[in-house]
Amino acid sequence: YLPSPTADADLVWSSGHVGPETLLSLPRHAKVNHFPRSGVITRKDLLVRTIAMLRARCGRAAYEYLPLSFVLPADAAACTAAMGRDGGATWIAKPIASSQGRGISLLGSSAKLPVGEDCVVSRYVARPLLIDGYKFDLRLYVAVSSFEPLRACASSRRGAAKEERSGGGTRPAAESRYVFEEGL
Repeated sequence: YLPSPTADADLVWSSGHVGPETLLSLPRHAKVNHFPRSGVITRKDLLVRTIAMLRARCGRAAYEYLPLSFVLPADAAACTAAMGRDGGATWIAKPIASSQGRGISLLGSSAKLPVGEDCVVSRYVARPLLIDGYKFDLRLYVAVSSFEPLRACASSRRGAAKEERSGGGTRPAAESRYVFEEGL
């Protein structure tokens, strides 16, 4: 990360938000590892809000595959009403600022909703797809080098430099199925 980018910077690497003043000071060819407003798809609460906005704009059918979700405490009344209509359904509550399964709880009724806690509550998928009897995450990492025109490369491995084998070893990037396209 360049704390104060210069006019000849080629790359700015940041672990967080890159302000507009920094972006505007960079030369046109410079690359930055964060796009403005990318949080709308990387934070649980903002993703739920973004999907709700898209459902309203494009119709519910376009996003039917996503479970009904609410952001608490703001949507507590709507969440309570939905849970009442879906008697017997299981719901899952996830804290907004947590990861790796910490703080997740399954709820059977609105009486168990977290009070005063920022979280996302979603209808639990009753019969999830399992692999050998286990639930799993499908993670997709996408390197986007441009939005106009859109240029992206996807990988299912963080860093896309090596792939873990079931025996614990790794393959070098040259042998991996998950290598980023050069030039991105």
